[in-house]
Amino acid sequence: MHKKGPIQNGAPRDDQVSSVVSRIIEEISVDVAGPFPKDRSGNRWFVLFVDRKSRFRTVGLMKNKNDTFKHFLSFCESATRSHPDISIDDVASIRMDGGDQGGEFSEIRAYADQHGIRVLPTGRSNPNGNSLAETSIKAVCQRMRASLHSSNLSDSYWSEALLHSVETTNRLPTKGLPNHSSPYESWYGHRPSLRHLRSFGASCFAYVPVERRPGKLSPKGVHQISVLWFQHRGIPPLVTQK
Repeated sequence: MHKKGPIQNGAPRDDQVSSVVSRIIEEISVDVAGPFPKDRSGNRWFVLFVDRKSRFRTVGLMKNKNDTFKHFLSFCESATRSHPDISIDDVASIRMDGGDQGGEFSEIRAYADQHGIRVLPTGRSNPNGNSLAETSIKAVCQRMRASLHSSNLSDSYWSEALLHSVETTNRLPTKGLPNHSSPYESWYGHRPSLRHLRSFGASCFAYVPVERRPGKLSPKGVHQISVLWFQHRGIPPLVTQK
C-alpha cells in the first residue's frame, strides 16, 4: 500500500468532501465523549466510530479516554467478521478531532502513519470537519438522556441507555443514505428486524425458580425494569430491581 501519511491541515466539512467512498470502513469518523458519572463498571467515557459509507455507528465504553485505540481495532475486526471480503487494510482515511499529535488519538495516529492511512484532523475550533461523528454523538446522547430520565433509573445506567440509543439509531431511516435506508441495512445488506426490540426502562418480570420461592403461594416473578435494547429467546433481559 502506498504510504500517504497524515494530513497536516484541518479537514473541510466531511459532508462536503467530493471524494466518493465505495467500500465499508474505507473512511471512519471517530470522536470521544465524556466524562459522565461512573457507570456500574466504572466507565466515564465512550468513543464513537461512524463508517462514512453506511453511516453505521459503534461505541466503546472506557474508564480512560486514552483507550480509544483498542476499540478502533475492535471496530475494524467486527467489520471484517460482518464482511469477509474486506480487511483492516481497506481503511484509507480516519477523521478525528484535535491536532496532529498527542491526546486520546495518538495511538490511532501512530497506527495510521505506519500503515499508510490518511489522517484527517479537524483543526482547532473546527468541529464541522468531523460533523458526521459530532452529529452522531449529539443524536445518540439526546436519546440516551431521554431514555435514562424517562426510566427513572440512576445515572449509573447511562451506558446501558447509550447502547440502547446506538442500536435503535442504527435501525432508523437516514437522509444521508440512498432511499433513506437505515445504517443497519447499509452495513449488513438487509433490513433489520424490529420484533425483538424492547423499550428502555420497560416493565418486565424476572422468573423466580421454585427453590428460591419462600412458599407455594409466592409469586413466580419479580417486577423489574429492563435495560437491554433486545430480548432474544432464552436470554433474560438485564434488569434492575424497581
